[in-house]
Amino acid sequence: LTDNATVRDAVAAECAPILTAVRSAHGDQGAKARAALAAICRATPERHAPDVLAVTAATYYDSGHGAHANAAVETALRIDPEHRLADLMLRLLATGVRPWAPPPAEGPQPGRDSIGRAS
Repeated sequence: LTDNATVRDAVAAECAPILTAVRSAHGDQGAKARAALAAICRATPERHAPDVLAVTAATYYDSGHGAHANAAVETALRIDPEHRLADLMLRLLATGVRPWAPPPAEGPQPGRDSIGRAS
């Protein structure tokens, strides 16, 4: 996967049920859902933690908490450097693409770099 929107869509597809549940929790409920996922991460045995951490990272990313998402991804990759979803999340976070950003227009755009950011 090389296209930023493709990576974002792949992450969303992997985590769809959990993202849907967290998105449906409004305000304090969303924060409580993310806190519950963080608690699950802490309680999960290390060998199984990368899966939970990667999904937790996706939920933090989806809700605009990039620093928390990055911390979860880094921990997942420290445990399992080849974890597929954690690697996708790392690539997605590195692009700076916001989860709510519309897909970029086709072709070069005046005043925009290769991934659609203002230049």
